Amino acid sequence: MKRLVQKESRKMSLFSIPLGIAGGCIIGYLILPGGWYWPNTVRFAVLTAFVMAVTVHLSIRRPVQIAMSVSPVEAVRITTASDVTKIGETKKLADIDRQAQERFYRLIEGMQQTQGITERLKEENALEWTVRMNNIRACAREIVNEEIIYA
Repeated sequence: MKRLVQKESRKMSLFSIPLGIAGGCIIGYLILPGGWYWPNTVRFAVLTAFVMAVTVHLSIRRPVQIAMSVSPVEAVRITTASDVTKIGETKKLADIDRQAQERFYRLIEGMQQTQGITERLKEENALEWTVRMNNIRACAREIVNEEIIYA
């Protein structure tokens, strides 16, 4: 996810930073044609490009952290038809979501039986039951991500 966001930011920066610098140079020349000095213009353009590239790199850090905190199963579940432009992609996402949810719940049931986690344990020791169920959910989520989401 991190590499995807960084790649997208680089792609957008390679287009928008030179465009912004060129637009600024044109407007500057139109406003003050007599005060135009090429060596300074080039120096400031390079400095501006560097500062903007650093700014873009720093500004994507928080969105990357947010995006990485959302599990792929949740991301597929909250994706709506308005977010996806093609009907085929919507059907594909819905199918992946259905498969992932089915596999997730089957894994949880199987792991509960294997580890002997019952309703009786829940009644006798709710904290232990919660810890063990959270562990099972985390393991199931990892398996679903590897087998279905990232496949």
